[in-house]
Formats: sequence, structure tokens, C-alpha cells
Amino acid sequence: MGWVGGVPYTGGIIAARNPHVVCLQEVTPNIMRLLAADRSWWDRYEVACGEPATPYFTLLLVAKGHLAARGSRQRFRNSSMGRDLALARVRFRGAELAVATSHLESFGVQPQKSAA
Repeated sequence: MGWVGGVPYTGGIIAARNPHVVCLQEVTPNIMRLLAADRSWWDRYEVACGEPATPYFTLLLVAKGHLAARGSRQRFRNSSMGRDLALARVRFRGAELAVATSHLESFGVQPQKSAA
């Protein structure tokens, strides 16, 4: 099963486990569209950080009603691959938490080109 073929499986796990926060790596615009097409679970979440102008990225989803403030992306200045930190403030049981995800730099890989 290829990566795109794994999208329904990934959505099924998310639907079954119903997590408050979902952090995914190596998401492409096409994969994001496929994930969003599965309304059985996607509609329960908010995209905390917008989609960057890169071929692939991390995706930070927060269960609806728990996103305290729109998330942001902080690009790593020394990244040759366009890596960043996706950060969102979430609210659980009256407490506000900072949740973040990133994708580590790969050694020996050519820099990624911007999709713009």
C-alpha cells in the first residue's frame, strides 16, 4: 500500500481513536484534500496552522472547541529543506497548552523547492 493508499487507513485510525490533537508529517496538498474528503472524522477538527507554500508539510489538527488561538508556523532559519515548527494554543479542562509539531531535517538530501 502506497502513502496515498494509506490515507483512508490513517483517517480510520483517527476516527476510531478520536484524539484531541493530531500531528501528521509529510502531508502534501493532495493528501490533505484526501484526508479532508473523509467527513466521518475530518469535520471534528480545525486546521490549527495554515498550509505552507512547500511541496510537503506537517499538519496540526485540533478537535473543535479546543483551539484557543489560531496557530502559527515558525520557519527554522538554518533549514535547507523549508522545515518549520507548527504551534497552536489549545484549551483542555480550563488549562491552555502549547502544542507543536515539526519534521526533522534529513541529512544529505537536496533542499526542497517552494511550491510558489
